[in-house]
Parts: sequence; C-alpha cells; structure tokens
Amino acid sequence: MRARLSYSAHSRWHGFVPPPSLRWDHWRITFATAMALLPVSTVYLVEAPIYHVAGLLLALAVCFAWHALFAFSRKQAMQWQWIITALTFYLLAADGLSLWQQSIALSLGVVFADLIFGGLGRTFLNPTVVALAFAIYSFPNTLTAPQGVFFALAAVAGGVLLLYCRIASWRVLTGFSAGCLLGLVAIGRTDFILVQPLGVVVFAAVFLVADPVAAASTPTGRWAYGLFVGIITALLLSAGGEKQVQAIVFATLLGSVFAPLIDQVVCRLLARRRRWRG
Repeated sequence: MRARLSYSAHSRWHGFVPPPSLRWDHWRITFATAMALLPVSTVYLVEAPIYHVAGLLLALAVCFAWHALFAFSRKQAMQWQWIITALTFYLLAADGLSLWQQSIALSLGVVFADLIFGGLGRTFLNPTVVALAFAIYSFPNTLTAPQGVFFALAAVAGGVLLLYCRIASWRVLTGFSAGCLLGLVAIGRTDFILVQPLGVVVFAAVFLVADPVAAASTPTGRWAYGLFVGIITALLLSAGGEKQVQAIVFATLLGSVFAPLIDQVVCRLLARRRRWRG
C-alpha cells in the first residue's frame, strides 16, 4: 500500500511517463487528426462537384513531393503531417482558387512555414494558414468554404475527437468562442452571429486556431491566445462581410505570431509570483 501511494503521488506531482507503446508521437497525432478530418472531407466530397477531386489529389501530391524532397535531402524519415495540411487547405481553398494557384500557395506554405523549420513540432506557424494567407494576398479571389448543417456537424464531430485525444485544447476553443462574442458585443453587432455560417467558423477553430503547434502552450497562454484570436476574428468578420475564411485566416496568423510572446509573458509572470512567495 505504501509503495502504491508513493507511486501515485509521484505520478500526480512529477508527471507519469507512459511506456513507449502509449506515447503520443507524430504518427499517432497525424492519424488521430486525419480521423477527425475524415467526416468533414466525406461530407464535402459528397456535396462537391466531381472535378473537385482533382484539387484534392493535387494538394496531396504537392505536399507529398515537398516532404519527400526534404526528407531525402536531409536523410531523415519522412513525416506524414502533410496529409493534414493538404486536407485542410483543400477544404478551404478548393472553391476559390484554380489548380495552379493552389499549387503555388500550398508550396509556399509547406516549405516556408513547415519544412524550413524542421517539420512538425519545430515551427510556430500552421502551413495551411500561411498558404491561405499567401493565396488571399496574391490572387484576387474570395475563398468560400463549404456551408451547410452537415458540414458543421462533421466539424463538431472532428473537434470532439481531437478534444478526447487531447490534441486540441479546450481552453483555446473556449477562449476563441468567448473572444468572438466579446468582440461582437464591443462593436454592437451581436445580430451578426445569426447570419454567419457556423460550419466555416467551427472548422477553422478546430483545425486552424486550436492547432497545438501554432497555438500557445501554457494553460494561461491558451486562454489569452484564444481570446485574442476570437476578438480579432470578430472585428474582421464585421468589417469583411462574407469573407469568413479571410477573417479567420488572418486572425489565426496574427495569433500564431504572438503565441510565443504570450507564453513568454505568462512564464515570466509565474516566475515572478514564485519569487514573491519565496
């Protein structure tokens, strides 16, 4: 009994290190995220025209080619998060960009926001967000994400799976929701919530805003990051009208840039509070 209690206390206060077979490596994280994207992709492919399949195949081919090239040049094993990048980019950019525009934007996002830094876990930006931001700035198109009740429900199902696997942070999602509401209340546009397609907002919140690599990593920092991105999203949505994808993309990009600073401020405040207690 004494040994069991000491083991329980050590696990609670010092952190329990699971065996290698139970650890969340990049393979399991990629697989779980792909499973979360599966219902959303299925709903979109069922409702989308048949020629959109070419866009999905192109996105997968572009991401695979760049990851294979960098893995070969560095003599490293290839990571598989390129599947997530291809799917999220395809779902948000298939309707507004031609195939050659998708190739250029996706190449820039994958190379400059992911592979140059060394891959998953070493970058601070989401490659899909960078690719979409480049596409919005470079090509005069309005990105329109899929709408509908089934798409929104599929995005919710994917978010529940990511929350269950603890890949997405509930603090980020809650802070994002509160930030959107606070931003709309501050500018007096609470009625604006009723005219917004929730499917786009839910999908972007789950797979872009709550990305564990691009979001803040401290518990308090996740609240601040979610609030910040939510407020900026509300302000951009009220100013941009029907440009929901553009608003969330730029808000997420800005939040990801400030996420390391938010974590740094939180860590300094915690260290100062501990010194005061001492």
